[in-house]
Amino acid sequence: WSALPSGEMRILAFGNWGRGKELEPLIHAFLRRPVGTLVIAGQSSHTRPGYLEAVQRAYRSPQVRFPGYIPEGRVPALFRSASLVVLPYRENTGFSGVLMQACQYARPILARRSQVFDQIARDLRLRLFFYDHEDELPGVLPELLADLSGLQESARHNFLQVQDVSMSMVAALYWRLLGEAGGSAIVLP
Repeated sequence: WSALPSGEMRILAFGNWGRGKELEPLIHAFLRRPVGTLVIAGQSSHTRPGYLEAVQRAYRSPQVRFPGYIPEGRVPALFRSASLVVLPYRENTGFSGVLMQACQYARPILARRSQVFDQIARDLRLRLFFYDHEDELPGVLPELLADLSGLQESARHNFLQVQDVSMSMVAALYWRLLGEAGGSAIVLP
């Protein structure tokens, strides 16, 4: 387990971006009250080729970084450099690998509330920070980042909670969540 980095705050959003995982609300919220740096890592989803590149062209700011695809060997450093991991997903098809990575690297998580994330948090007894709508983000981000002890405690708690989580447990939870969603994505209002 490692403590949150000292110095500049760094918000991380990581994934395959596009359908159901749009970045504009997060970027707008961050730029309204910027605290530190927003790092958007990953690539465009195969369902929306070129999406991330279009977002990168639209939002040119020294406080928003787009490192692109992250090779497996650089993933630990990416997470360890983050003060907060944000999951700005409008829909979710099941268990989140990014959520588990944030827990494994002891990083606090802010997620848009959904049936899936609520269930994962209950089943694994995680402490996630939630927002219900994008309009809340401009206030939620600086408020969370101002409470370093709260972020640290959440990160430590989640790290300890996932130490005994096996791949079979993750697979069982994924299949259960997928079944509850009728085998399709859960779309948020």
